[in-house]
Amino acid sequence: MQNLIILAHPTQGSFCHQILDKTVEIAKEMEIETRIRDLYEMKFNPVMNHRDVEVVEGNEQPEEIIAEQEIINQADFITLIYPIWWGSMPAILKGYIDRVFTFGFAFEAGDQGPVGMLTDKRVLVLNTHGAPKEVYERQGMYEAMNTVSNVAIFEFTGMEVFMNKYYSSINKVDNPTKEIFLEDVESTVRRFFTA
Repeated sequence: MQNLIILAHPTQGSFCHQILDKTVEIAKEMEIETRIRDLYEMKFNPVMNHRDVEVVEGNEQPEEIIAEQEIINQADFITLIYPIWWGSMPAILKGYIDRVFTFGFAFEAGDQGPVGMLTDKRVLVLNTHGAPKEVYERQGMYEAMNTVSNVAIFEFTGMEVFMNKYYSSINKVDNPTKEIFLEDVESTVRRFFTA
């Protein structure tokens, strides 16, 4: 079994990186092979260009995109770790999805509309954000973000969404609270691999 981690945070030492370390630790302990795609470290280019768009018309994928698609194909589990910025994922991750989760790879045309092609994968989304949990709940942010990521991306491409976890007020909480968050990450990741 293989877990692909896609990380989208530019700062080493961030809480997202601590989540990454904890996830890798649990996967290793449970003998789940792990592959990491750190989009900022990779300097992944998130900007679609004419060549990316022309793929829909039958032109060949760029080599770097084919390589990412092969990595995704090998994964049984996909864990996404990223901060919430302006109510959504960082642009580098959205660009990764735009360029990699393409027609003919992640979905195809069916008689009743689009059909997801990544049906053998389970997804876990682990997020941090700066606002208090109560603010996001009151504004309906969690429901809105889950709809965009889960329904419009992951379920659309055929993947099973295991869970979305949000760790709030991340820039204000103390270290004991962060330890509680990491304990939650650990229990969530264990369930993700065994559910």
